[in-house]
Amino acid sequence: SNVPVATEATRQDEQGFFNLPTLVRQYREEEDTKYGVKFDFVSQVNSSHLFQTGLVLTQQAYHYTAENFSDTQTRQTNFVANGYDLGSNVKPWTLNLYAQDKVEFGGLVANLGLRWDYYNFGRKGTMAQALGRSPMYNSFRRARYELDHLDSSTPTMTALSPRVGFSHPITEKLAAHYFIGRMHTFAPIDLTHRRTFESNAPDDDLNGNGIIDPTEVWNRMEVLSVSWQPSDGMKPQRATSMEMGLDWNFVGDYTTSATAHYRRDEGLYASNNISYWIDPLSGQSIQVNALRNTYWQNARGIELSLKKAFSNHFQFNLSYNAEWVRDPGGIHYGKHSANWYVMPDADYIANGHYWTDWEVQADGSEVPVPLTPAQITDISAKAEANLQVW
Repeated sequence: SNVPVATEATRQDEQGFFNLPTLVRQYREEEDTKYGVKFDFVSQVNSSHLFQTGLVLTQQAYHYTAENFSDTQTRQTNFVANGYDLGSNVKPWTLNLYAQDKVEFGGLVANLGLRWDYYNFGRKGTMAQALGRSPMYNSFRRARYELDHLDSSTPTMTALSPRVGFSHPITEKLAAHYFIGRMHTFAPIDLTHRRTFESNAPDDDLNGNGIIDPTEVWNRMEVLSVSWQPSDGMKPQRATSMEMGLDWNFVGDYTTSATAHYRRDEGLYASNNISYWIDPLSGQSIQVNALRNTYWQNARGIELSLKKAFSNHFQFNLSYNAEWVRDPGGIHYGKHSANWYVMPDADYIANGHYWTDWEVQADGSEVPVPLTPAQITDISAKAEANLQVW
């Protein structure tokens, strides 16, 4: 309630030496509620066999709205909401299933695990990010019409993660251990649902009544070209990890260990993936950045440690770790910068998904004006010609 409606102009003292305090419109409002059900089953099959399984079901209700008016002209907002109804919650949900088996036999210890993860975006699919530069959705107020043209299916992500680990004695005081596993990380909701708009111009009084009506607020805000717009083609980031090592109980309660490990991360998220809208009338738009799985990196290292066991489960541990990371910086290893060109075809235009004109209503809102049959014929031909060129 104490947030100013706009950012004030910079003011100086009478001598012009110092800037005076000014009011800035900048805030973030957020709500995050989670509901969950967890079930675990553990069975000690026998003295050398332990089996575990379970599931976790989580429902999230989340939204946030942030505004940053850095000066008297520049306005920026980013938000997560149900469609374009700011302050309303999106409701993605996740399901995680796991099974783990531990078996011991003659000093050999085997750990086998399998995990399945499912993520439901909790919304209908959005179209290509570049449509934010099309004549149909090129402002915050116009963008809400995309909700009427979305694919009815709900985007999802799944991942299957197996893990295997072994340890076994070599001699009475020397043992070896091995591990290999695949892990996945889903994108946080801030990346799968966020939208960002910006403008350097004031809102338009479209109905000419001398005020900015609620339906006219942010009607000059456009998709921020360098923002991380979500992509329904996103997949979980995946990592493959391996390690092997030796443990040597060289004297008394002292044990030294040497372990070598390797990890490869693939499908890491990067925003420098540029989408362009190729319009049949006006040609190529300026860019819109999208978040996609694009690059990879790997790391390898060693760990040396010395442990001393005491009574009552107390232990002293001294270790040294060294790691070498081949970090591409998202440039050299993988398609960090991939250009995507989005263009309509004749069917898209003929089915009512494309228009160029708007009719202003009494309340200041805009309603799309459908193409005439002659426009459909003309623009469809130009769209097909675009496809041939590209």
